[in-house]
Amino acid sequence: MINKNSLHRQFRRFHLLSKRIPLLIAANAEGILSKASLQKAQVQLKRLFQTLSPYFGQRRLRRVLGSAALVLGLHTAGNAQVAFTGPISNPFGLSSNTSSFILPKFADMDGDGDLDIMAMQDSSALAYYENTGTATNPQFAAAQWNPFNLAADTSGNYIYFSLGDIDNDGDFDMVAGRDSTGYLYFENIGTAFAANFAPPVLDTLGLDSASGSYYSTPTLVDIDSDGDLDIVSGTYYGAKIIHYVENTGTASNPHFEPRVNNPFGLVMLTDYWLPAFADLDRDGDLDVMAGVDNGNFFFQENVGTASSPLFVAGVNNPFGT
Repeated sequence: MINKNSLHRQFRRFHLLSKRIPLLIAANAEGILSKASLQKAQVQLKRLFQTLSPYFGQRRLRRVLGSAALVLGLHTAGNAQVAFTGPISNPFGLSSNTSSFILPKFADMDGDGDLDIMAMQDSSALAYYENTGTATNPQFAAAQWNPFNLAADTSGNYIYFSLGDIDNDGDFDMVAGRDSTGYLYFENIGTAFAANFAPPVLDTLGLDSASGSYYSTPTLVDIDSDGDLDIVSGTYYGAKIIHYVENTGTASNPHFEPRVNNPFGLVMLTDYWLPAFADLDRDGDLDVMAGVDNGNFFFQENVGTASSPLFVAGVNNPFGT
């Protein structure tokens, strides 16, 4: 049986190594630390994790690990083996007429059981790519510009949008940020099979205008697992602030509270932060993977719960991305 004093010494060692590992990895990448020295530290950390798990619990230890958990492969609480292949350019018949911003979202816009693409390209031109293939074998038709009565000239340049059924009527509505302040709400007054968007309304449903923030990047997500859609949004122009706008209404009758800055341990380290939420490690809560403006993917694991999220320090380009 392990001695209590020894146990606490090992825990302190574990805490120290957890903070050092990311620094050692960076030093190795720059050629100022040998690979053997890095591997030695990784082995020590893994052994400490295995020794301490029965006494402190894996959840607590993973919180201490932070980004080192991803590097060492100790993030797989739900036994998920996450790995991504390298990127493929213009797959499935996709093409674009711009070399600038392309901001895609996937949704079944026509109710046929497969995912279509809505994409903002350059100066507020919305492209719709219908999936004419299947759910498992996608093939996309040529772009239709500004479909479903979406009005490009009211959107503002470089609009960033999110799709979700915000009023629980069975179709996809849109909430969008833009290059000036405020959120735009486009209600889908059509159906799940034939989308038709009403003209945009600024800061409706109690949405709090992000005064002084530009290029907001809202994402509709049920971050607190209460059955309705909240908003998590990045900002631009030096603020590097993440806004959380909680929906305290219902799935059918949304109402948004004043925004909260930098919630749940989420961090924005670059000028752009384009988030997507999913349970990547299959532990029952939502993690976040964000595209950022230095060409990286930035991942933060949720080590809290589905209803009370807590995100650990992030890591760039995990899982082979």
